Amino acid sequence: MRGKHDKPKRRLAGSSGFTLIEMLVSVTLVLLLMVMFAEIFGLVTGSMTKQQGLSRNDRRGRTTSIVIKSDLEKRTFRALIPFDRGENFQGIDPLLSKRLGYFYISENDPNNDTDDVIQFTILTSIATPHGPDTSPLTGRIGNFGFLGFIHPTPSNPTAGAAVWAANTNYVVGNVVVPVISGATGLPDPPYRFICVDGGDSGTGQPAWTSLGGSKVVDYEAEWMIEGSNQPEWDDGFLNNSMSSPLAEVVYYLRNGNLYRRVVLIRDPVSGDSQPGNGITGQQYFDRNSSFYATNASFYQDFDLSAHYGSTGATVHGRQSLENKYVNPSPKWRPGTIYRHDDIVIPIRANNQFLIYQCRALPDGFGTSDGFEPNWPTGAGGTVVDNGVTWEAIEPPYRDINNNGVLDFGDELIGTGGVKELPLGMPYFRFGYHHLDLSTAVGLGSSGRPREYVGGYFIGRFTQEETSHDDFRYPHRTSTVGSATGAFINNGFPYVEGAAQNPLTVGADGVIDQYRGGPRRGEDILLTNVHSFDVKVWDDGYIVSNPGGIIGDFND
Repeated sequence: MRGKHDKPKRRLAGSSGFTLIEMLVSVTLVLLLMVMFAEIFGLVTGSMTKQQGLSRNDRRGRTTSIVIKSDLEKRTFRALIPFDRGENFQGIDPLLSKRLGYFYISENDPNNDTDDVIQFTILTSIATPHGPDTSPLTGRIGNFGFLGFIHPTPSNPTAGAAVWAANTNYVVGNVVVPVISGATGLPDPPYRFICVDGGDSGTGQPAWTSLGGSKVVDYEAEWMIEGSNQPEWDDGFLNNSMSSPLAEVVYYLRNGNLYRRVVLIRDPVSGDSQPGNGITGQQYFDRNSSFYATNASFYQDFDLSAHYGSTGATVHGRQSLENKYVNPSPKWRPGTIYRHDDIVIPIRANNQFLIYQCRALPDGFGTSDGFEPNWPTGAGGTVVDNGVTWEAIEPPYRDINNNGVLDFGDELIGTGGVKELPLGMPYFRFGYHHLDLSTAVGLGSSGRPREYVGGYFIGRFTQEETSHDDFRYPHRTSTVGSATGAFINNGFPYVEGAAQNPLTVGADGVIDQYRGGPRRGEDILLTNVHSFDVKVWDDGYIVSNPGGIIGDFND
């Protein structure tokens, strides 16, 4: 029964909802989708990261391949015919121009792909299949300004030099001073200028420069400030760097890093590869002088090809690629006592291939002037040099091609014509034990490269190691703390079996005594490298298989 005031119950429209079970299922599905999307995103991100890494590795690998290939295409020793120990260049070898410098490969352990070394000389102007590339190589050069030779200014600029004259034929080696009256661009004080390219002078004075290493064009002739023969000026700028189209290059692997070390071979405008003062004849790397800092480390300041010499680092120039060994006569020096029949060659190369012999000394000896004389350019000519008289004579020479005249292929004896020590002789190369070291320390490893330290393969010393304060070589012996400190490795880094403070290698592959040099990493070409295996294609090698394929790569 229903009372009269009772009303029927009604359901409200749209009041239906999810049950708890439905909510739990929905949340679970959403979470599953989020997990799936997160997994997919992680996979995609990981794949992209891997692809980017592979791309970077490919790019670095291609860059490395291009660098190595470019260097090999510019090698100077192109006809791989080794020089015989007794080879004397008889006749005119048509391949001699393709046997410049050297090409060296060291396999070491044939079963180890991490101990190979390849080292050779390059010339950037050599034409390649991809077209010419004349871009020079660059390297660090310490500023010679502290040596006082940036602008060599003699106290008497006109001594031993003529005043420049118009419409005059000058030859290489002539020295002039500008005409003071009306000179254009005249430096103050006036410098002496040496002719570096012969020819007729102009009708008026050229624009003289005060920038050492820069050429002054004078119609057909060209001039440079005398005494500015230093690597800093080889690129024409004072910027603590030099450039050269020539270099020694070496590749090797150590502790997962592929190294490419480059040391530049000088190609100076002045023609003399030994840096020095053209006025006094003083060489920069003479250990008997104070011009180069006593405690300096050579490879910290210079990227130069050089070897350890009797008086200091001996720098290599273009002629060192010619592989002709000639002992030059000493250069003329100012204020020096000379005796009858002493022989000298000019400080300023005059391209006459003459030597000058001391004559007519009433007392049996005499002292040279403070400034170099103007050398006669013809045999038999004489010049008075204060208390000395010099006579120009034609030098003896090796008539290698047996034709009775001095010409191509012959070697001058005792002159400035061919005076570079040849890089074809191993003990002059970068990374090799140099000639006079075996005498200095009594160890017979002269002429060999040092590629191991205590059984550990190092290939060559790295830029970090050679730039260390204590390395010093090849300008001085290697010592601890200062030039007078205790020897490291008997004083010579390339000696094997040294008794005094021998070299040791740390767990990271760095020589302990030379760890922490300021130029660390400058020579690293590629990191994370597992192997560096040098193989040579041999057309005459027959592979042992049924097909008998001719030609293959050899270790």
